[in-house]
Amino acid sequence: MTDQEFDARFGDLGPIEPPELVVRRTVAAYQTERRRGAVRVRIFAVGGMALMAALSLMVVSGPPDRGDPSTLVERGSGAVLPGVDVKVAVRHAAGTTERFATNQRYAAGDTLMFRVAATAPADLKLLREGVVLWAGHVNAGEVDLPVGYTLEAGESAARFVVEGGAESITVYVPAVAP
Repeated sequence: MTDQEFDARFGDLGPIEPPELVVRRTVAAYQTERRRGAVRVRIFAVGGMALMAALSLMVVSGPPDRGDPSTLVERGSGAVLPGVDVKVAVRHAAGTTERFATNQRYAAGDTLMFRVAATAPADLKLLREGVVLWAGHVNAGEVDLPVGYTLEAGESAARFVVEGGAESITVYVPAVAP
C-alpha cells in the first residue's frame, strides 16, 4: 500500500496522538466515572435508609389492638326479626293439587294456597296488588294460611306479597288462561 492509498483510506481518522495524551484522557475518564460511582453509592445508601425509616414507621404506628370503647357500635342487641319463606300450591277445579310454577298460566277456578315457614313467631300479611287478603299471627315452623285465592276468568297478572318478620316475599302470577 502506498502513502497515497493509505492517506485516502485512513485520512479521516486524523493525526495519531502522543501516548501521554491518551494516558491522561484515560485517567481523567476513569476518575470521572469513579466520582459518579461514589455519588450513586451515596444515593442508594440514602434511599435505603429512607426506605428502612418508612418501614419502621409502618410497623410502629399500626392500628391499636383494641378500639376505644366510646367509639364502638353495639351490635346484635336489638330484637331479632324472624325469617319467613313462602310456598305456593295450586288446587285445580278438578280436585288435583300441584306446586305453583311461575312460567305456567292457570285456569279460572284454580285456587292458590299459601304455606309459610317462619323461624320464630311472627305477624304476617298476605296481599294481592296492595290489597290485604289475610293478616294474622303464625307460630314458628310451617303453617298453611287459612285463606286461598280462587282465580277468575279474564283476571290479569298479579303480584302476591307475604310481609312479616324480616321478609317481604313476592310471588308473580301470570294472567288467567282463557
